[in-house]
Amino acid sequence: MGDWLAEIMGRPPTRAPKGAADLANWNVRQNLQIEELVRVIEETTAADSWKETGGTIGSIKELNRQLIVTQTWENQERVADLLAAIRTDPSRLRSPPTTAPATAPAAKP
Repeated sequence: MGDWLAEIMGRPPTRAPKGAADLANWNVRQNLQIEELVRVIEETTAADSWKETGGTIGSIKELNRQLIVTQTWENQERVADLLAAIRTDPSRLRSPPTTAPATAPAAKP
């Protein structure tokens, strides 16, 4: 994942005092990118199985720009396929909003 992040985000700014704010902003953007990636994985791969969404099997943790995925073998394969697709087409990270769709108003009697 680290190489992929470096490819889409570029190198981090220098740590020099002048670049401290730029580095902090870069770190925030990197964390948001990781959160988006995790969200897309959880929404598109056996969505009801992730512990974060009430399931009992799956979990994803980020550690040193690596994803640690605990999931069934079949879903591990799906995650690997999804990550390969995202590497070739980063626009796949654009996923549906996480909020529930509004319900249609009830018909008037």
